[in-house]
Amino acid sequence: MSEQVVDEQGAAKPKHLTVTVHNEDAGGEPIKIEGEPKTKIETIIHRMYTDLDTERKEGDRLTCLANGGDVFPHAHEELEHYAEHECHALEWGFARATGGA
Repeated sequence: MSEQVVDEQGAAKPKHLTVTVHNEDAGGEPIKIEGEPKTKIETIIHRMYTDLDTERKEGDRLTCLANGGDVFPHAHEELEHYAEHECHALEWGFARATGGA
């Protein structure tokens, strides 16, 4: 069970959000990255590359699996806002320029 906080309107919101990243090139178990609602997407992207033990390269693709939307343009957004408006399940697919499906 995840911890929750209550907003100004009394609605329960999760204290932590988890992004699940599927490495479409390597396969295997997905990477799970936890963040707080105010964590920037760019921080999650940085953690993903750290977990993959690599750096961003030209042509890398990072997409929301639910809608196919590109994650990179949302780097400046907070995780909570991004989850509410762009990618509700916070499941991403990662692939290099020549890899993936």
